[in-house]
Amino acid sequence: MTYIINISVIILLGFVWQPVYGQSEAIDQLMITAEKHFEKGAYQNALSVLDQAIEVNGEPNAKILLWQAKTYIALGQNEKVDKLLITFYKYQASDSQKLEMDKLVKEMLSAEQDDIEENPDEYAEFQGGSKAYFKFLKRNLKHPDKAKQKEIFGNVKFSFIVDEKGKIYDINIFESAHPILSAEALRVIKLFPNYKPAIKDGKAVKSKIIMGFTFRPG
Repeated sequence: MTYIINISVIILLGFVWQPVYGQSEAIDQLMITAEKHFEKGAYQNALSVLDQAIEVNGEPNAKILLWQAKTYIALGQNEKVDKLLITFYKYQASDSQKLEMDKLVKEMLSAEQDDIEENPDEYAEFQGGSKAYFKFLKRNLKHPDKAKQKEIFGNVKFSFIVDEKGKIYDINIFESAHPILSAEALRVIKLFPNYKPAIKDGKAVKSKIIMGFTFRPG
């Protein structure tokens, strides 16, 4: 038996032919959609579409990462931008993309500095106080063997921001006796638990902590 398919019936049933995009065209379409979501303030939707673009592409690229950074900043998730930057500079970003990313980061850091309370009523502190802090250091801070062998001793001074929830970010080692000691200090700072945040007028606020480690002989 022979069946004759009526094309008009297919159209009436909604089976409309759609063009098939290549990989680059599909990514372009996704980027346009992500930008539209961003402009409407639908930031989570924008991130979801950007994730789809990465999946289609097989890996991130500079353009996708740039838009992810914009979206994270809009959401106030600045700590994710710090991690993203490492990946961004691995890819072949254009000069204009690098300039745009640098501008974004500068604006983000400037905004963070504006929010920092310089004179809180209560300063941020290590959870459990100084006793818990020194117990933590005794358990975690090590004088690297390589530094001991080379008789490298001295101080490492650093700062970081404690946000309203006690999370630590923007770690900055601004003075160090040696890079080996800097690396050990950074490793330990990243192990810090959330701090007890600073308080101003009864509310938790961002604050900046400046402190240091001393690596002594013996």
